[in-house]
Amino acid sequence: MEIKDGTAALLTLGKYVQTLGAKKLSLHILGHNTRAIHLYQKLNFQITDLVMSKNDKGICMKSIYIILATLTVETLIIWFASYLLGWNFIDTILLGSLLLFGIVYLFRLYIHQTNATFNANIVGWTWEEAGIGPFHFRISPIIIGLILFIVISILVTFITYYRYFFD
Repeated sequence: MEIKDGTAALLTLGKYVQTLGAKKLSLHILGHNTRAIHLYQKLNFQITDLVMSKNDKGICMKSIYIILATLTVETLIIWFASYLLGWNFIDTILLGSLLLFGIVYLFRLYIHQTNATFNANIVGWTWEEAGIGPFHFRISPIIIGLILFIVISILVTFITYYRYFFD
């Protein structure tokens, strides 16, 4: 009885969207809902996208290791730069962390713009869809490490120079 009701509802929905002039009807189904998947396939719906995920503690630990490695590499880069410039490490930590984050941001923006320009040229010559879209700054373990380093550098700078401002 439920399957017939679901079938009738989908057939009615299909007729309705056709009257609106729609060329396509798409559904999002959770992977564990096998009854719905079977019903939709019975009504000639095709699987066009498949998203899989895995919850694994190993993935979380890998992200933590990447964050720690980012913090370590950033500390070494800033220490080496302060050594070369002859500056105190504490004086360089805040500016260096902001500079490294800015470099990563601008590099990602440059790569996106270069790809968008290339894809626009493809569209101009072939009229094919080339996936041009807005810039999204995605958060990754490396970015989390960079942001965490900025927060730590702000705290270290504040603690170090607190007496100069509040004594």
